[in-house]
Amino acid sequence: MNYKKVYENLIKQAKLKNRIKLKKTDINYIYYEKHHIKPICLEGDDNRKNLVLLTAKEHFVAHKLLTYIYKGNRKIACAYHKMTYGNTGDHNKSSKDYSYARELISKIGLSNKTKKKISDGVKKTFQENPEIKEKISENSKKLKGKIAHNKGIKMSDEQKQKISIANKGKIISKETKIKMSESAKKKPQISEETRKKLSEARKGKLNPMAGKFGKNNPNYGSKRTEETKEKMRKSKSNTQNMIIAQRKRRNKEKM
Repeated sequence: MNYKKVYENLIKQAKLKNRIKLKKTDINYIYYEKHHIKPICLEGDDNRKNLVLLTAKEHFVAHKLLTYIYKGNRKIACAYHKMTYGNTGDHNKSSKDYSYARELISKIGLSNKTKKKISDGVKKTFQENPEIKEKISENSKKLKGKIAHNKGIKMSDEQKQKISIANKGKIISKETKIKMSESAKKKPQISEETRKKLSEARKGKLNPMAGKFGKNNPNYGSKRTEETKEKMRKSKSNTQNMIIAQRKRRNKEKM
């Protein structure tokens, strides 16, 4: 479907009707909402040529169409999200609209610019109100050592699928990758004793897959796709590279 054409026709039809906003006390009163034909986030303005009066339902449909036209634009998605959750006009939102609005926001991550604004705002708040930072620090100390409420509760396949969908397409910046790498380096290294225990746990009868050959193996008869094979090859290659890097680092520390 050509969503852009549908959107343009909707605006065209509304403009042809020469609508005007009347007072609620007027006999011919009809509820209308102002709509920016070209969204403000896309350099649209408040010029009369860029404004049109739409019914509540038309306005809602217009914003939904914009999410299809400008896929991945968070501000467009947020505008539609706000309309779905708000009490704008007399249009009754369906459960599908509710679901679409929620999933739309979850799939589109925050831009680096927005993340910086949030970070700067938090820093400013802490600078102006140091007591807030102290309270957060005190609360974190109280929670330290306590068992998490969800510990031991396994996630359902549906939850795992939702998390997978939400994280798909997310691009990790170089800055974040460096931070993750530094954080991993600071973590305590596994001792030789622990390594031996892990190795022994994977051997013989202790290994859950030990002795499971042929038809006894749960993977027996299953065929892997080329995509899965490629993922496995990459995973193995990355693991080998990581082991080589760790060995090099240990050798440098010993020297």
